[in-house]
Amino acid sequence: MKISIITATYNSAATVRDTIESVLRQTYQDVEYIVKDGGSTDDTLSICQEYETQFKGRMRIISCPDKGLYDAMNVGIEVAADFEQLLRLIYIHNIEVKYIEKDFVTMRLGGASTSGWLSHVNIMNDHLRAFRQNGIRNNVFRLAMRYIEKLREYK
Repeated sequence: MKISIITATYNSAATVRDTIESVLRQTYQDVEYIVKDGGSTDDTLSICQEYETQFKGRMRIISCPDKGLYDAMNVGIEVAADFEQLLRLIYIHNIEVKYIEKDFVTMRLGGASTSGWLSHVNIMNDHLRAFRQNGIRNNVFRLAMRYIEKLREYK
């Protein structure tokens, strides 16, 4: 099964090399690696391009202005797969979802997604829009429950 790994960057020359090398160190090989750059003005893009050959055709770099981290991630998801189709398959067709106790996403503190309350509001608005467009009933209170669930992860 192919797995898509998406990295959203913007002026990330100081950290993007670590991120790319982390992806290269993964033992699972059936991956596509998508880097969505928001139009960086530093060396981010050239650093990404240095690694392209090591991915042997499995790396795609998209560089164009975006509206921030979540817009960049959405572009990456659209390139990788149809997120809204995935929602339809899971919720409309009642496909059972299982929780896997494994950390698949690790983010550094201090980024756009951890920058405060507004970033979390933007995430929920993106999710609610996708649910509405696909006829899936949901609300802010149900979505907010995930934050309560996350509290259990901290021991």
